[in-house]
Amino acid sequence: MNICAAGDIHGRIDKFYRCVKKFESELETNFDVILQAGDFGIWINPDYHDGVTKFHSGTGEFPAWYSEKKAVPVKTYFINGNNEDFNFLNSVKLSGDLEILKNLFYIPNGTASEIEVETNQGKERLVVAGIGGKYDPEHFSRNESDRYYTKSEIDNLLRYAEENKGNEDK
Repeated sequence: MNICAAGDIHGRIDKFYRCVKKFESELETNFDVILQAGDFGIWINPDYHDGVTKFHSGTGEFPAWYSEKKAVPVKTYFINGNNEDFNFLNSVKLSGDLEILKNLFYIPNGTASEIEVETNQGKERLVVAGIGGKYDPEHFSRNESDRYYTKSEIDNLLRYAEENKGNEDK
């Protein structure tokens, strides 16, 4: 499985996937999956965003992609950063349907997602744990916090790992 790991894109989806295509071309390979490590730039309304997003020139193209229901060109999984539309992401989490756009999947904090990809070597499986946002001692002991990860979310993942020991080859 060929995996691309990426950092903050702050809603600049067009540029991001152009860069991915260029990277694939330079490496002479195709990525099966992209793991994006927060601040994807999930803002549904281009007029509703935080100050950091405004500093990064606004919401980028995500609102247009979302309203047009565009498909993401490479299967992409992301965790939240500390600059996202948390009202929207919380509603996605509660709905249980974590595919926001075709091929764009949200991994909520404290959860693990199983990724299956058909490759030249057959079906391959990868489990990815989600912890996004940033650390803050004041928020760490809370049960939930949007911009910050919490002890309970880390504990959820530790329980998941313990319960799934020995299942790596299944």
